Amino acid sequence: MLVQASSIECKSSTEAEARAQRMFDGGSYAGADAFSIEVDVELGDYSDPTFIVRLGDVPPLDA
Repeated sequence: MLVQASSIECKSSTEAEARAQRMFDGGSYAGADAFSIEVDVELGDYSDPTFIVRLGDVPPLDA
């Protein structure tokens, strides 16, 4: 059974991709995603994620 780990905010797509790769390479995670979203703070709206990299065994978003 896969369990979602906590999300980690990164300052850039390069940093997010490198962090996901390190997490996956460390062997403690079955998979890792790096993605970006657009946030409208005033309205509280969030866009759908745009994936930068998907590594390993990551279930679809609707699972």
